[in-house]
Amino acid sequence: MSPVWYSRKGSAVVLIALLVLLSLSYSATRDGGYHYMGPWRTRPSSSFREMLSTVLPSDRAPHSKTLGVSGKIYVIGLPGRADRRSEMEKLQDAMDITFTWHNATDMHSPAIGTILERIRHARAAARGGHEGEHPNPEAYPFAWPADAHSREPLQRDDIAGSELWFLPQHAAGRLPPLKPVPVPDTRPVEHVAQGNNEPNPDWPLKPVEISCWHSHFEVLRKIADGDDDVALIFEDDIDMEFDLDRRLRSVWPFLPADGWDMVMLGHCQSNEASQPAVKGTSYLYPSTMTMCTHGYAVSKKGAAALVRMLRTPLFAYSRPIDHAYTHLKWNGMLNQFSMYPAVVVQSKTTMSDIGDGTGPDEDFFLMDSALARVHAWESQNDRAV
Repeated sequence: MSPVWYSRKGSAVVLIALLVLLSLSYSATRDGGYHYMGPWRTRPSSSFREMLSTVLPSDRAPHSKTLGVSGKIYVIGLPGRADRRSEMEKLQDAMDITFTWHNATDMHSPAIGTILERIRHARAAARGGHEGEHPNPEAYPFAWPADAHSREPLQRDDIAGSELWFLPQHAAGRLPPLKPVPVPDTRPVEHVAQGNNEPNPDWPLKPVEISCWHSHFEVLRKIADGDDDVALIFEDDIDMEFDLDRRLRSVWPFLPADGWDMVMLGHCQSNEASQPAVKGTSYLYPSTMTMCTHGYAVSKKGAAALVRMLRTPLFAYSRPIDHAYTHLKWNGMLNQFSMYPAVVVQSKTTMSDIGDGTGPDEDFFLMDSALARVHAWESQNDRAV
């Protein structure tokens, strides 16, 4: 036989072998299509997607009772709000996480009256001799204390500013007592401050705003004094993304290596996507203006800095706490970031402690609500958790 015949025969064999191999690399589906059986197929029960779901370190991280990035999750709530605690316990069970409860300061507490009197006294003392220096008769001279910008650890015995207002009667450093409140009290009301030192005559300072500030400040002080590098602060009327731990783990490596103060997980009246996201992520942004304080993370250094700023006598309790955070951010005193869209929202299933109804009219929606899953389970099983 001629060499040409052998050559053609060999080519045919090679071609047949290639066709056989190719046919083995594809599997027919019911609708006549084909799935490529690539080299990753090591066992029949594993899809490529299943294998890819475990390739990153964050995929293999064990479940965390504190959502993976924090040492503690603080929840601020009034002890008497059993309806809210019940809902938060459902959320805690649904997420398999652990809450550390902090009892909020009631707006009817005697402490609120003490704070309001101290605010009145501090402003009046600062205005003394400066009454004609500003068009607003309520304005007062203002300066931050020398340590206001410090990120150094806060010592447990470092008690200053508005913290001195609550020292026991015979404690060292206690301020002199104030005069009794006149009865009837016909003095002008104190107003919420704008900027550093200019009260807004159209906005009376309310006990509920003072109590909210006091509650958050107490938690910040716990974080500053504690051992955790990061803590989360939630209010007791929230819902969250069911995969929140995964979302937090995915963005945390992109926070500044040289330090950050706050990450707002939830916010309202915000415009956080008005500038580019942090490089490497699509939903972590430098904060622009975030109202509401229902969910945020704080670093230990950030908590120490916030304690120093928020206890400054002429700034302490001068406005709602979320306005204080925004003011500090806008003035370059906070390194603050926001997750957008929000991953923690106000649930609006219970009556508000600070206003009428269940909360602000503005709504935020979750992609995969943890509480919606709870309620779906309750409905399907005809019972409550």
